[in-house]
Amino acid sequence: SPMEVWELKLLVIVVVFVVGFVFVLLPRGLTKIPDRYRDHIVSLGQACSGGIFLAAAMVDMFPEALQNFFELFPDHPELSTKVASIIFISGFLLIFFIEKVLFVGM
Repeated sequence: SPMEVWELKLLVIVVVFVVGFVFVLLPRGLTKIPDRYRDHIVSLGQACSGGIFLAAAMVDMFPEALQNFFELFPDHPELSTKVASIIFISGFLLIFFIEKVLFVGM
């Protein structure tokens, strides 16, 4: 039989709690791992979180920005697409530059 709505909600609550609890304890466990492996694990975690934020921006925010630019320039849809894309890429590259060039070695 299909799962009831309250059962699904309870399952999601438990899963979110367990995953959150595991990730809260993760730094404590990382102290026992050698430095070179720990740095690699942290780097993978940062890459994963960066990918999640980039995907969220592209899937959620970029289409909305495109729509706003279409409303701003209704007679020039190709200009709207180009301007929104340039602003999006410029913002991404600015953050990338700040993170990789200005804060290198920190």
